[in-house]
Amino acid sequence: KIPGLSEKFVYLNDDMFILKKVTENDFFRNGLPCITIAFSPTMADFNEDGKGVYGIDVMNTRIVGKHFKKKDIIKKNWRKYFDLRNGTEIIKTLLCLPFHDLVGFNEMHTAYSYLKETYREVWETEGYELEESCKVKFRGEFSINHHVMRYWQMAKGNIAVRRVDFSKMCDIYKSGDEKTAIRCIENGRPSMICINDNVSSDEEFENIVRKLNIAFEHRFPNKCEFEK
Repeated sequence: KIPGLSEKFVYLNDDMFILKKVTENDFFRNGLPCITIAFSPTMADFNEDGKGVYGIDVMNTRIVGKHFKKKDIIKKNWRKYFDLRNGTEIIKTLLCLPFHDLVGFNEMHTAYSYLKETYREVWETEGYELEESCKVKFRGEFSINHHVMRYWQMAKGNIAVRRVDFSKMCDIYKSGDEKTAIRCIENGRPSMICINDNVSSDEEFENIVRKLNIAFEHRFPNKCEFEK
């Protein structure tokens, strides 16, 4: 519903950074959104502050599970789920095969490629559930988020497989954890990183941010046209 939003669009969180030149083929191929695809169990994982997205993952999976059966998903799309470009994510799919019901999909924390067509389809099918989530001003433990659209795309097989090493997740909890992110920034590999900040100490946070900014300024000394 964003005015002017194209039929094919990319969703990024504010902690995601592009490290080298990318092209449209990194996000859409043959008109299909690029995704690293796999089944994966939904984990009851909570941060130290007691917050988590476990419930949201369950709600997203529940909606998709109402309309797609796991055996049918695999039967129609096995080539995509077992495409070698999925890398070690294939192991997750293999381990989920014995379970009859849909257990969930993998999380990659990267740029998410979407078709507005998917949004329209899910909204027409599960409009009540989505409207109820929209009434909540802040994310709740049992809200629904945009990943339900990603799950829907993966369940239909309406995707093009993207290499698992296109992006990397860098979790930062304390000083020293930023080294992986800095190494990626300096090397310009992979194409994208997500710097997930879980630092509780203000002092440590400022120190980590300073080091990251130095790495970014060295890698990208010139401002882009949007920053000028």
